[in-house]
Amino acid sequence: MFKPDSMIGPYTLVRRLGKGAYGVVWLAEKRTAIATTKVAIKIAVDDHIDIEAAKHEASVWVSASGHPNVLPIIDADVYNDQIIIVSEYAPDGSLSTWLNNHGGKAPTVDAAIGMISGILAGLEHLHRRGIIHRDLKPDNILLQGDTPRLADFGIARVLKNTSHSTAVSGTPVYMPPEAFDGKRSEQTDIWSVGVILYQLLAGRLPFQGDDMTSLIGSIVNRQPEPLPPNVNDALGDVIERALQKNASHRYGTVREMRHDVRRIGSQSVDGDHLFTGDDENISFAQTLRSSTQDETERLIPTRVQIQDSTVSASDPPTVDDRKTRRRLVAALSAVVAAAILIGAGVLYFRNSTASPPVHSEAQISNIFRGKTDAWVDRIFLAQVPKGGIKELSADDESAQVWSTAQCMAAVLGSGKDLSRYVPKIKNAFNFIEGGRRSTPAGGWNYYGTSNPYTVTEIAGWVVLAQIVSLDSKTQIWDAAERQEVLKRIARDLDELKLRQDNSGGWRTIRDDQPGFIRTYSSVIALWSMIEARRSPAVFEQIGTRYDDSIRRGLNWFLVTQKRGQGWVQNPNRAGQVAQYDGLTAQVLFVLSRAETIDAFSFIKLEQVYANAKKELIANRQMAARPVDKDNSSIPDIDIRFGASEFMAEGSTFLWFPWTLAELSQLSRDETLSSDDRKAAAALRSDILNSNYDRLENFVETANLMYIVAENLICSSMYLETVPAVSPI
Repeated sequence: MFKPDSMIGPYTLVRRLGKGAYGVVWLAEKRTAIATTKVAIKIAVDDHIDIEAAKHEASVWVSASGHPNVLPIIDADVYNDQIIIVSEYAPDGSLSTWLNNHGGKAPTVDAAIGMISGILAGLEHLHRRGIIHRDLKPDNILLQGDTPRLADFGIARVLKNTSHSTAVSGTPVYMPPEAFDGKRSEQTDIWSVGVILYQLLAGRLPFQGDDMTSLIGSIVNRQPEPLPPNVNDALGDVIERALQKNASHRYGTVREMRHDVRRIGSQSVDGDHLFTGDDENISFAQTLRSSTQDETERLIPTRVQIQDSTVSASDPPTVDDRKTRRRLVAALSAVVAAAILIGAGVLYFRNSTASPPVHSEAQISNIFRGKTDAWVDRIFLAQVPKGGIKELSADDESAQVWSTAQCMAAVLGSGKDLSRYVPKIKNAFNFIEGGRRSTPAGGWNYYGTSNPYTVTEIAGWVVLAQIVSLDSKTQIWDAAERQEVLKRIARDLDELKLRQDNSGGWRTIRDDQPGFIRTYSSVIALWSMIEARRSPAVFEQIGTRYDDSIRRGLNWFLVTQKRGQGWVQNPNRAGQVAQYDGLTAQVLFVLSRAETIDAFSFIKLEQVYANAKKELIANRQMAARPVDKDNSSIPDIDIRFGASEFMAEGSTFLWFPWTLAELSQLSRDETLSSDDRKAAAALRSDILNSNYDRLENFVETANLMYIVAENLICSSMYLETVPAVSPI
């Protein structure tokens, strides 16, 4: 049917590259008056293709594109009743061909690590976008040089139920046990990567059989043969975890597996970076070539930029070049360092009469110790007889569950002796529970009225307050009451889980649209799940039940952070271009809580997270900003929840307390350099000194109780990091 020089739409077929179960792939050219572009065209040859489903399949590939380790789609259309999917052409063949050229396995262990690192980087990109590849194998991993690029996103999914789609799809030797029952998840792809890594190192497949029955029996029941002796135990451990028969025992995310592989690679490569396309500081400049050039010279990366250095892809540096370059850099660094020291010395002697900060941080911390005592008392003075916390100047009916939950989380987390307040604390929790609705969605609304909507942020704060009531230094509950609180926590966490979008963020109300996922809803919901995981009492009850939600939430925050801007209230809404320092600081604070849990420690290695922390430390504009002012207010541009009495976009984020808490965390963050930790502490000190005259009254002049609560929470965190001194 097809032959060289045939035309399909604007594409001229050149030669056939291969054939699969559902289509044939051709090298083709798109020829214009300006340039000739070589592409790969997959042509569906099954008569039962569903056009609408094909459109969906193409949209999945579009979503998957945009990463150096994923082959991008160029076009998808119907020409002369023929469905085609057009992608970039990878001139260096597939990983399968690469293996054949190297005797069936990677030439070195380091080459295997480099190859699998790129595969994992591309796969992580897919999973962040909610895409499961489902058919990872060497034939579907194409190469540009030594850079692997994932391709073929499951043409079987576009088939109607009358065709092959009713059968188990995939390539059996790379499929995990559960896939033969039609079950697919992120762990399905992780298994496939484990098989490929084993193949790269051993030169054979881990599970084999003479027929389908024996192959499936091997996959389900047997363990792989030992790896060659030149493969270190750490890589063997990675493969063993990836190939666990029970999917829940494998890596929870690709990110975790990539972390382990990168750690092994960094130990074996002697400082040379593995260019796998997953480094945020790498940018690829692509260039169109004319038709007179060899077909390997196509739309490919022509240079790699790392920070301010440029390395030509056609003339890579040798080992001697790198050593010479490192010696030159070291010498230059020594000269620069000497100049800096000399300059610093001159400046020191010139300014030896300059005054140091008027007040040490230890002295300032004593002010906060006194103020936090006063804030605790103030909260209970604002408690109404029925248990809620009201605004001081308002009547008793202004008491809200939201403010009450925030205030309880604050006082219980302050570390103070609350023995005399235990009856009041129990009364506050009775008020909170009494305001809970069960239908149509569990939780609390803003004013406790009868409107049908319940708000995610309120549920998150309630969970936080409940957790800290169990872990408080002051015993609040007896044994029976503790069990009741634990049941409520699990109940409310289950409700929060229902509000999480497939993308990983949280909706303000359960039945909201994905376009209205809010960062504040997400950070409070994620924080509550993280604190539940951190609490020994709660963890004993819930175990790892919410780990997947936490991982997806962490990934959502990594994806939605904007360089130079931080986090905005709704990343899906156009026009939010301001810098919301209070919200950004709160997100970083919550992420810092996650990294203390072993299951989520991978976040420490995330470049997005590291850059965001450094941006906060470098934000010197905050040094002179008044603590009683706020620059993080979003206008009420979208009051759209009809009868809900809740503003979808109108929120205010307090910049000072969350910045104080996060800078305190960063000042002792061992993942940062010593200079960065000192810079964080210095910025905190400068903020406090420039605001010294305001510290006595900046909360006391506020009428809103959430200001009292959030300052109490964050000041208590700050006080954990600085010493107290006796006043002179």
